[in-house]
Amino acid sequence: MAKSFLIALLVSALAAHPIFGKLYEFEDASSPVPSHEFIIEVPDVEPELVNPPAQAYDSELFSHYSPERLKYLHDCSEKSSSKCGDEVLRNAIRDSPVSRDCCVDLLKLGKECHLSLIQLVFSTYEYKDMASKGVPKSKQTWNMCVNMVGSEIGAPVSLEN
Repeated sequence: MAKSFLIALLVSALAAHPIFGKLYEFEDASSPVPSHEFIIEVPDVEPELVNPPAQAYDSELFSHYSPERLKYLHDCSEKSSSKCGDEVLRNAIRDSPVSRDCCVDLLKLGKECHLSLIQLVFSTYEYKDMASKGVPKSKQTWNMCVNMVGSEIGAPVSLEN
């Protein structure tokens, strides 16, 4: 859920962003996509699932990100499995456990990528009220994972709480 939620947020933001907001359609499949442009397909969303205040809030939030930062966040979200993204988010919100495999996945994601995604998720409309608990908890989760599997995979050092 977390990864799919994050990807949906990124797609929405990219689609709303003036630089990325165009949908490029090529009739000839062999036509190259210019290296500085992206093809963005906005998924179909059930009308009753769209929360206009949330959509406006998140669009405003993403409008403050540079195209490079949005691409970085998107690339980060692609590095983690959906299962582990969900586990880490549930852990930050409800203090549920994170498996050993997801700790490995988290540490391989990297500290900067993890912190960037956590900051993004807890800045969104849906999760902003949980940021004061979720962000510090996600740092504790990182540290727990470093202690659990860090020496096995050569992970970076612990984070300050």
